[in-house]
Formats: sequence, C-alpha cells, structure tokens
Amino acid sequence: EPLTAEQARNVIELTKDQKSITLYHTMNDTGFRISEAGQIQEKHIDFQKNPVEVILPQNNSKGKSAGGTRFVRRETAKRLKHLCNGSQDRFIFKLHDSQSILQFRHNELARIRKTYGLLGMIERYEDTDRHKFNLHSWRKRCATEYARKNGEALAHGYIRHRKYLGMYIVKSKEEKVSYFQRAVIDLAIDEIEKAKHTIDSKDQELLDIKKSQKKSAREAVLGVINEISHEELEI
Repeated sequence: EPLTAEQARNVIELTKDQKSITLYHTMNDTGFRISEAGQIQEKHIDFQKNPVEVILPQNNSKGKSAGGTRFVRRETAKRLKHLCNGSQDRFIFKLHDSQSILQFRHNELARIRKTYGLLGMIERYEDTDRHKFNLHSWRKRCATEYARKNGEALAHGYIRHRKYLGMYIVKSKEEKVSYFQRAVIDLAIDEIEKAKHTIDSKDQELLDIKKSQKKSAREAVLGVINEISHEELEI
C-alpha cells in the first residue's frame, strides 16, 4: 500500500537513524526499489542540476530498462548532501561498502517493520498474508503522488514500469523536469514544505501571467507602430 503524507511523516518522526530517513525521502522522490537505492554512490548524484538528479545505471536496476535519471526535492537533496564526503565510489546508504544488497535490504526492512509496528501499521492481505506496508510502500507512494498532477501513465513511466516506459522516455529533458516539478507539492512530506511549494507555485503563476501580459502589451505596441509606418509609406 502507498504511504499517505501523514503516514510518511509518522514513520520519519519515529525513525532515529538519519541515513534511513534520507533513504525514505530518496525512495519517496525517485520511486527506486530498496535494492536500487542501496546501490547509489556519490558519483550518481548531480548536485549541480536543478532539480538535483540521481542516476541509476542499467546494471544496478532490476530490469534492463529501469535505469536512467530521477529527480529529488530540495529537502531530499540537502539530506543527501550531508551524507556525502567526497568519495565518489562510496555507497550512500550501505552500512559499509562491502555490505551486500541482501543484508542492506534485510536491515532496512527490519528497521521499518519495527516502526510500522509502533504505529499499528501491521495489516496483512488475507489472500497472501503479506504485509500491506513495507519498504516498497515508498515506491508506491512516489507513483501515487506523481500521478496526481501528471496522470498514471507518466507516473508508471517515471518509476520505470515497462508497460508505460515508452511513453516517458521519448519526452524531452525539459518535459521530464516539468513533470517532476508539478509533482513536488504532492511528493512533499512535511506540511511546512508543502506550504512553501504551494507559495512558490503561486509566485510562479503570477510571474508567468506578468510575462504574458508584458508580451501581449509589447505585441500590441508593435502592431500600432507597424500600422503607423504603413500609413506613412502610403502617404
């Protein structure tokens, strides 16, 4: 099941380990599987881009087509920056570089299961007896929130579901960035962060309106000048 913003906040508030908190934020924004997130190295993060990009190499992804670039919110980028020490080949989230992905996954699953237990989020599906909430719930939350502004097809394409990937990968880099920026308000977890993004969005709308008005006014003035010039030529 996807985590709601409230559930995500509750999980983060009860989590003491800062690295795990950053992991949750990263999975929330990128839709990475836990095994994919565990293989993020410092060299895979481009802090010079806006929004900050995280690259998933093809050989680190679950499927052959699941690699590529994802984006993270400013809040997540700040947290990732704190975990970096300049060693480009160092794994961001592993306990140590030699830790296996299986052990990494096991440790993080145990930690979040404990947190879910404290929150009473222990429901299971009757037919499979599987937990409704697990690490994958962050990936599901990413797709769910991304879809609110961009639609389900693009959301599935963003997290690299093969059925919808073709629609997403043909989009330009500018389009992909714009889709993510639309989703930022819904992906935000903290209420204050959501409010800030809402204000930023309104400010951008006002700026776009002003630019459009200036453009229209300029075009109107140029039209009048052209008419006057044409009349003078006829005289």
